[in-house]
Parts: sequence; structure tokens; C-alpha cells
Amino acid sequence: MMNLRHFSTQARGLALAAIALLAVALVPAHAQQRTGYPNKPITLVIPSAAGGGLDVAMRHVAKRLSEEMGVTVITENKPGVNLLIGTRYVANAAPDGYTLLAMSNTFLGATVFADGAGYDPFRDFITVSSIAQGANLLLVNTSSGINSARELVERSKSAGANKLSFGSAGIGSSPHVAAQLFVKSTGTDYIDVPYKGTAPAMVDLLGGRITFLFDSVAVSLPHLKSGALRALAVTTAKRSAQLPAVPTMAEAMNLPDYNLPLFYGIAVPAKTPPDVVKTLHAALTRLTADATLREQFNVMGFELMGSESPEEYTRFLRQQLDKLKSLKN
Repeated sequence: MMNLRHFSTQARGLALAAIALLAVALVPAHAQQRTGYPNKPITLVIPSAAGGGLDVAMRHVAKRLSEEMGVTVITENKPGVNLLIGTRYVANAAPDGYTLLAMSNTFLGATVFADGAGYDPFRDFITVSSIAQGANLLLVNTSSGINSARELVERSKSAGANKLSFGSAGIGSSPHVAAQLFVKSTGTDYIDVPYKGTAPAMVDLLGGRITFLFDSVAVSLPHLKSGALRALAVTTAKRSAQLPAVPTMAEAMNLPDYNLPLFYGIAVPAKTPPDVVKTLHAALTRLTADATLREQFNVMGFELMGSESPEEYTRFLRQQLDKLKSLKN
């Protein structure tokens, strides 16, 4: 005759096992995979101050990346001149995929135009993927009476010794590089007025104390809508979706090689394992296809734009770096 006490114990064991299996089945797949990468929080280092364009954009990215990776992605601001402090910090971090760099144009520009950047963008980093691209605008004060990029050039050439001026927001920053390329491409000469960022430069443009400034769509849009500023051209190869009436520099000045997009991307320290880079790239690719994030970036004047591979993104960045080096020569 079967021992009822044994049967009861066996039944309870089977029931508990069934409950355990059901619990595992109900846990999301990404939460079950905790033996590999990632299995702890990831830090996304933003090398600029809180509240700036890069900071706002990358906080949206961190939120979505947390969902894609199944772990918390923490944002950490490490601001410094030409974004050097935060960038160097990530270059020296452990190459394990848990410290990421939010990068922009200055990631390249600082190594060309700033003395002693302290890192090499391709020796000290693996550039994982693009996140987004946007445009800078060539801006003038409406009261200047300048209605086109050609008029700006003509006025510069007729000014003689009374040179016009432009605002420069940090050596190697995208506004600085855009202005340098404009000056070199048009054969004009202006006074470069340096600022600690685009915000104080914008104040002086609105006050009529400088002649022109390159700045992002997101920052410029309120002043364009108020009528205080006029946009003469965009710095990208195609027009901005938010300002379709503003011509490209190729259209405005017949400069077909003028293409300097604002770009945001993600990099990790050199020697990060290939499988970790692959996992990160896949998550970022899914992220850049997200409709909600796309709309958030559109409002800021950016288009979400991933990369086919880390190698493809590195090729794009090398091309941008070559263009910057040609400006310094």
C-alpha cells in the first residue's frame, strides 16, 4: 500500500517545481540573461553641462537604452572645456561596456583645433554607432539687412579694414568648424570672436554685436519664429525638415563639398570585447528605429540615424576628421 505521507511530500515537490518553471517563463527574456553582458547598470557619460543639446538628447537615449538592454542606464555629466574631461574619463575607463561616451562633433574637433586634447578618437575608442544627425544654421540678425549668404560675403568683401565678425563657441565645436569652413570656402576674412558656448554668442548676435553665428535648429527656432534672426543656409547636404525653405550651403553659395552635419553617437573605450560592442550596436540599432524617440529628436531638429556597423560609423568619422584637418592646413 502506497505511503500517503510520501505521496504528499512528492506532490508538494512537483507543485513547487512547476511554480518555479512558470515564474521563469513569465520573466522577460532580457531579465533572464544575467550571466553575460549586461548584468549591472551602465553609465552613459555626457561630457557637457546639464541642459545643453547633447545632454537633453542623450537622456532620451539613456531611457530607451535601459529598456533595450534590460538594465539601468545612468547618465553622468562630466563637463569641461571642449568636452575634454568627460571624454578623457571614458578613454581611461575599464573596457567592459559599462562606461559609454555620448559623443558629438567636438569629439573630433578638439583633437584637431585644441592643443593637448589628450586622446586619439580611433586609438583610444571604439565608435559603436551613430544616434542622430542634424544641421547648424548660418544666422544673422534681421536688422542687419543681410538676406542671403551671398549678401553676407559681398558685405564682407566691401567692408575692407572694418571686418565683420562671427561668434565661435569653443575651439573645435561644430559652430566653430562650420564658420571656419565658410570663411575658407568663400575666400573671406572675418574677426573670430570666441565664447565659452553658443548661449553667450547668441546673446551678442541678438544684440547686433557680431555679424553671424552658426547654431543648431533647436536653439535658433524660437528666434527665427520671433523674426529676430534670419537663417541664410544649413550646413548639411540636404535641407532641414523643420525649415524646408532654408537652402543648403551648396544651393546658397554653390559649395557642393560643404557638408558639416551635427552628429551624436556612442563610443566605448578601446579594447572593449567584440561581443560587447556587437550587443551594444544591436541595441542602439533598435533604439534608432523607435517612433517615439524619432519624434523627440525631430523636435530638436535631428534625424535619428543608426549605423550599419561600428566599422561603417568609424569610416564616416574618419571622413569628417579629414575635412577638419584640411581646414587647419
